[in-house]
Amino acid sequence: MNMTSVQVEGESAELVFGLLQRWRDSLVEKDNGMFRGRVSFDRASPEGRAFQRAFIKVDGRLAIEDRLRQVQTGEKPRLKGQRGADALLELVALTSDALARRHS
Repeated sequence: MNMTSVQVEGESAELVFGLLQRWRDSLVEKDNGMFRGRVSFDRASPEGRAFQRAFIKVDGRLAIEDRLRQVQTGEKPRLKGQRGADALLELVALTSDALARRHS
């Protein structure tokens, strides 16, 4: 990595962003106003590995937070699909912040 590289969850923000751009480009609005996007990627590619490792870290952190909240308050944890969606949105925000810091 070069000196201007920034990290998100220990991975190259540029690589993660590359895959997120492809996901964004796949978004389609459904009849109910929600959006659905799917992107296939090679998990062995640098972009795929970086995205997958960063996503797993964010998803794992959210799972731990859910379990702690459940123990402390009795609140049920998010469903796996909802947690995954939340993890993806958090990864988008973290990646955007990391890249914005590089340019500031």
